Amino acid sequence: MPGTAVPGFTTAEIYHCRRVRFCGAWPPLNNGLFQTMFERLDRFYEFTKRHPMLYPIFVLVKFFLYLPPLIGHEGFGGAAHWLFYRFKFAFHNRKLLAAAGLSEQPIEIFRSRHGFKLFCWIEYVIYDEIFLERVYEFSSLRKFISGLRSGVVLDFGVHHGLFIDFIQTWNPSLDFYGAELSPHNYESAAARFAGNARVTLLNLGIGGTARDVVIKLVPVSSKQSIYSSEGGEPVAVRIITAADFVALNQLTGREIALLKMDIEGAETEVFENFQSIAGILAVTRCFLIEIHDGANVPAITNRLAVAGFVFQERRGINFLFQRAG
Repeated sequence: MPGTAVPGFTTAEIYHCRRVRFCGAWPPLNNGLFQTMFERLDRFYEFTKRHPMLYPIFVLVKFFLYLPPLIGHEGFGGAAHWLFYRFKFAFHNRKLLAAAGLSEQPIEIFRSRHGFKLFCWIEYVIYDEIFLERVYEFSSLRKFISGLRSGVVLDFGVHHGLFIDFIQTWNPSLDFYGAELSPHNYESAAARFAGNARVTLLNLGIGGTARDVVIKLVPVSSKQSIYSSEGGEPVAVRIITAADFVALNQLTGREIALLKMDIEGAETEVFENFQSIAGILAVTRCFLIEIHDGANVPAITNRLAVAGFVFQERRGINFLFQRAG
């Protein structure tokens, strides 16, 4: 309930929301019809991995649910192009659903009428989550961001940069500072915003303590974590604290309109070493965090309540908090 300081969500509740991935875009989870529909759609997707010829049917059903928000964002012409590119890719790759590296495969370039482009399969998937499933579509956040004349947004876990694209559709006059752990993801995001003076990106991970680590690059780039120890190519990366990031970008003391944290499980160590982020939260208006399976949700929300934040809304595993007053 909006206005609740300590929502007290359990790990089981978070896991349940993760399974029902579309919950942010449609009626609440206590609506049995929608809950059953999407749970069955999830199971059908797993079934198509063993029977690839059925994958186009899964795509057809899913895209039928996506069609209204897709037309809303891209118009009829843009929606037609988007659907054609996706169906074509799904048909040509129906036998490769479980193949490592499929997520980074190039796909026909889609030019959104919002001014950005999608270049590979994983970018279409992230577009699905953000623009069609609307996992960040919090009404209070939209109202706040849209009303700003200027402001600073921190994005911890940039991936390819589609969250920044999304917030820019609400307000193009904000300044963005982002951290991305994976060198490959960072290169994609840097290319996306090349020449954009309002976006500053660093190839760094965010954690509870500063250190150098070696991670393995995972097949699905959006799941890259500072704890990834199995997978493909090993790479050396630098982990810094949130306070270090602010200092590097000479933002110390400046008000942060929005802090978004999607760091694939590292949020736990950040809040265990709360001093690493306490100073930033003290000047932050809105805090959007993805809390992953296994995290101590009550401990995180209690910390935020003590720091003066009030829980506003949850969509799946994404939680929105705003500073009281």
